[in-house]
Amino acid sequence: MVYSITREPEIGLFTALARIDGNRRIKLIIDTGATVTTIDSNVLYMFGYRPTDSIGIETVETASGIIETYLYELSEFHLFGITKPKFVIQAHDFLEYGIVSDYNRLLGMDFFEGYKFCIDTETNELTIIKK
Repeated sequence: MVYSITREPEIGLFTALARIDGNRRIKLIIDTGATVTTIDSNVLYMFGYRPTDSIGIETVETASGIIETYLYELSEFHLFGITKPKFVIQAHDFLEYGIVSDYNRLLGMDFFEGYKFCIDTETNELTIIKK
């Protein structure tokens, strides 16, 4: 399938709107350099998740240094016609570090596990095929 994706003019990166747990929408940067999908913990808390819902802690190396993230299992994650039940994501409190953004964070390569995909930077389209 081919999907239109948005290239944000102010940052030059591609974004996509995902849904978690039904109709809760989040805006993510498609980050081909990120291994795991990461969502701002403040967004998760607004959706009813609590720190005690975390299923673990993971230390991650980022472009800005090493950070600690909490792991959460989402009931459902939906994007590009793909629904992933019990999708595990990382959560990090970006606001605590003074990072404020219009994006709820990063779509990592873990989402594309089991799929081949290609981003066409001229047409702003993402082609995704199940392996």
